[in-house]
Amino acid sequence: MYMEGKGVDQNSKVAQAKLYDAASQGLNQAWFELGMMYFEGKAGLSVWRERAGQYFTEGAMRGHLKSMQMLDDYPDMDVRRKEVEITVYEPDGTNCIGGVVKFEKAKNKYGAVTDYYGKARIKAKSGDQLQVMFIGCKTQYLNVGDSKSYVVRLKKN
Repeated sequence: MYMEGKGVDQNSKVAQAKLYDAASQGLNQAWFELGMMYFEGKAGLSVWRERAGQYFTEGAMRGHLKSMQMLDDYPDMDVRRKEVEITVYEPDGTNCIGGVVKFEKAKNKYGAVTDYYGKARIKAKSGDQLQVMFIGCKTQYLNVGDSKSYVVRLKKN
């Protein structure tokens, strides 16, 4: 009611406080609604994707399906992700140049182009599987764990 001004004056602070109370008491839909307030700029708030991502992530960690779907559709908002640097080498130790690193996910694929030296910085979370593909080299799969950097050695085709 406070978010949309139905029956009361629109008030983003009151709406946010009531949704946060509901979320804290176990209503996972409230995490999603808090995220949508910032994602769409509802109740006179400015669009703030970082804050929206915090609320969607909170809802997703509690099993809320719509929150999970938002993070699948907008993976840059998932605050559980961390920067991962991947360096790819050929077996002889020289860098493997000119390719793409892609996430292998159930729903979406996310990509990052490597730089001239065969490095890519991507955002991934523990448990993501990356498909590493480079021109002239074989595809390799990498499971992201707790490390922040990985070295992958690919064989020539």
